[in-house]
This record gives sequence, C-alpha cells and structure tokens, in this order.
Amino acid sequence: MKKKNKKTTEDLLNSTKKLMIVFILLLILVVFLFVLCVIKYKESKENEFANMIIPVYELNTNYEFSINAKILSEVDEYTFKIVNYKKKEINKEEIPYKIEIKNNTKSTIKVTKNDDKKDLMNNEKETIIDEVTLKKEEKENIYYHIKITKSKDLTKDDLIYVKIMN
Repeated sequence: MKKKNKKTTEDLLNSTKKLMIVFILLLILVVFLFVLCVIKYKESKENEFANMIIPVYELNTNYEFSINAKILSEVDEYTFKIVNYKKKEINKEEIPYKIEIKNNTKSTIKVTKNDDKKDLMNNEKETIIDEVTLKKEEKENIYYHIKITKSKDLTKDDLIYVKIMN
C-alpha cells in the first residue's frame, strides 16, 4: 500500500509540474499577443486613412489638386495628409508651408487640422493656411480634413481647389 501511495504522490507532483509549465507558456503567449495588439493599434492610429499623401520634405515644392464636388455624397469628407518624409528620407530642416483652398462651388466646406474641430476657412469661398511648419529629422504626419456639404445644383465644373506651397 505504501508503494501505491508513493507512486500516486509522484504522479501528482509530475502532473502539477506539467500543468505549471503549460500555465507559464500560456501566460507568456498571452503577454506576447497583448504586446503585439498594442503595437498594431499604435501603427493603425499613425496610418489614419487619407485620400492623398503629400510629401513636403524639399524646399520650393508645390502640389495642386482639385476635388469634384459633384461626385461626392450629400455630406462627405476628403482627407489629405502632409508628411515631411519620403520612404526613409526625412527633411533635415524645418520646412514652412502654406495651403490655399478655393471653393468654386455652391457647397459649404469646413476645413480642420488633425483632431482639432476649429474651422480653418476664413470665409465660404477661400482660405489661406500659413505660418505652419514641418518638424526636422523626425517623421511627422499632419491631416487636413475638408468636410463638404453638397449643394443641390452642381455641375462637373464645380471644383474645390487645394494648393500646397513651401
């Protein structure tokens, strides 16, 4: 009877050790997955959706584009992102830039920067956003959102013009 008790005690100890090892491995896996989720979440926040990405990392570069208000839904948002890098090349000095937005439509537009809710439009037809700079030697993403409330009678010539200059 003592042999059976001794063997049962050894089996119980072995089972306990195996369970502890499995528990520790599962705990390590859960921590690893949690860290991976946090990293992916931060990446997704950095890579917020933009209709257009505009690299402004050299002086004297100008970009122009237009938004056709006729093809948009009733209330739509167009987002463009200004960055100070292209692939792995980051600007070496602070770069000032200016944005001109002209609304040649009967639609109303509201322009905001990043998560700020303040409307940057000076009036309903045009605005100039100046005295802004991009950081040097550190990647920077600046999002501009143009919220367009579409007018009823638009033609294909009803465009919103955006010009970025530095």
